[in-house]
Amino acid sequence: MNALLAQLRAHAAERADAPVLIGDTRTLSHAQLLTEIEALAAQLRAQQIGTLALYADNGIGWIVADLAAIAAGVRCVPLPRFFTDAQLDHALRDSGADAVLADDPRMASLRQTAQAEAFAVCGAPWQLLRLAPRRVELPAQTQKITYTSGTTGDPKGVCLSLDAQLRVADALRQASGLGPSDRHLCVLPLSMLLENVAGVYAALLAGAT
Repeated sequence: MNALLAQLRAHAAERADAPVLIGDTRTLSHAQLLTEIEALAAQLRAQQIGTLALYADNGIGWIVADLAAIAAGVRCVPLPRFFTDAQLDHALRDSGADAVLADDPRMASLRQTAQAEAFAVCGAPWQLLRLAPRRVELPAQTQKITYTSGTTGDPKGVCLSLDAQLRVADALRQASGLGPSDRHLCVLPLSMLLENVAGVYAALLAGAT
């Protein structure tokens, strides 16, 4: 088990009912977060997905989907919602993604040839779109492929291991003095690595909300 999931389990054992994720309409406790992660991870494993693109608005569902991909051993490709259709298409082909998990009908419209099925994330209706992936050679231990903004050409994919992400998150946790009584407000898109790792992962490692 990786360090992030181990910490989530430890926090759930110590403070099961304390809130950890607060969204617009729903709050998850530490115990509920683990339940949601495990349920979605089981669905992803059953789908035998290798590389999952994630296209969704900021919210509890995005974080649960990202963590479920980690728990299921699935590579994750966060797709910024501000990407153009051409940039989204490039990222999907470039990463070799074989599925997209989306909460937005825009993705289904863009990938009209994809096989779509209903998928529940934290009780909300999402879609899983199956793609015909390209064979892409990736560095060993790649867990996440994060894409640059694409302002100077096609977005560039950066391959990251889970260990590298968690080392940065834990260093920021220590430097900032984050603790269980703190709250982090996500103001950047969760698809941006800064918010994903420095915001969410650092806070989760600390047991913050």
